[in-house]
Amino acid sequence: MEAKAEDYKSRFGAKIILIEDEPFEVSSTQIRNMIAEGKDTKGLLPESVFEYIKEHPYKKDGSYIPPLYDKDIEELTNSLQKYSWDKECGYFSYVNVNKDGNPDGFFRYKDGTNYNMGLDGTSPLIADAVTLEQKNILWEKVQSKEHLWTNAGISTVDISASYYTPDGYWNGCVWMPHQWLLWKAALNDNMGKFAEKIAKTALNLWEKETKRHYSCFEQFTVSNS
Repeated sequence: MEAKAEDYKSRFGAKIILIEDEPFEVSSTQIRNMIAEGKDTKGLLPESVFEYIKEHPYKKDGSYIPPLYDKDIEELTNSLQKYSWDKECGYFSYVNVNKDGNPDGFFRYKDGTNYNMGLDGTSPLIADAVTLEQKNILWEKVQSKEHLWTNAGISTVDISASYYTPDGYWNGCVWMPHQWLLWKAALNDNMGKFAEKIAKTALNLWEKETKRHYSCFEQFTVSNS
């Protein structure tokens, strides 16, 4: 019996095609590449989707961002740079707003310390909404045992912050999803060795604690790991 593409189900929602009776998943990325190479893409996607992809090719650097997001990305990045970067502590800050809804300085802890020294303060690094100087400063924080790096991985809150606590749910813990985000960011920034360190530390921690408790955890306390 002759195989048909519809006989196969994609694990990731990609289009299934047959090449010499073997099923292959075709993503929109592959289709863009096929278009760029002048290959026949007829029938791989609905015509409306195909036309959209054809009209919005990759940028010169190989990335693809739908035009409707460009303005938002630019505005948010500019706002981060204008209102949120705290040179004094080396993190992006939460920002207060006045009664008119306008930015009104950094949000600080009761002792005057910036109240965003931690993973939230590094998040523009993940989005690549940073300058080269900021990128270097933030990666230094993430890798430093005096700030975010611990034996359990990357702490949610800078251990040098006056509000750091070893017994919180967010504060004082290592969260698995954020290890992945910074692992991916490290790879994007050509920091392969540190990315490997993040991954191995997270996986070893998870394996050890899961074997010990026979439970699967989303976060781990720094002080007990």
